[in-house]
Amino acid sequence: TGRLISSMDADGTDEEHTCLGKTTIPEKTWQHAAATFDGTLWKIYLNGNLESTHDTGGITPATTGTRRTAFGAMNGRGARLLGMMDEVRIWTRARTHDEIRTSMNTPLTQGSGLVSRYGMEETSGISLTDSGTAGVTATLGTGGYRTTGAAFDVNVPPGAAPASPSQDQVSVPRNTT
Repeated sequence: TGRLISSMDADGTDEEHTCLGKTTIPEKTWQHAAATFDGTLWKIYLNGNLESTHDTGGITPATTGTRRTAFGAMNGRGARLLGMMDEVRIWTRARTHDEIRTSMNTPLTQGSGLVSRYGMEETSGISLTDSGTAGVTATLGTGGYRTTGAAFDVNVPPGAAPASPSQDQVSVPRNTT
């Protein structure tokens, strides 16, 4: 669909929870994507802006068994990323909207709750070094290739929301001045 998607398998069941973005992502332009889960809400962000939220009803991600974390790939449906990826980060906590926006244009090698960070700076081979606290080496999948990384220059306007009127407000009084 050309839109951002993030999925998680539920712990103890075969249930899958998916969050699908609303914006069609332009081709040949670096974008910043983030997903968070706070124990109830699965959220995805594109370029620092909230794209979609999914309430899992308290269901948590699978942490046992043969479940694996994959980036740019889906399960048996065969869908996969047709693009490039750089600076993958895994945190032990749901980062806030402001935290995502303020760090999206900066390579991060440390931070409160940063477990894994794959900067993808390797120039050859299929191993990806984890510079986070977990130290888990990742493997570049079939068909992957290396290129220069992201420019970290996604232009995002300030995250200001109008104070009035509120969203969906009706009967908004006019200010005569």
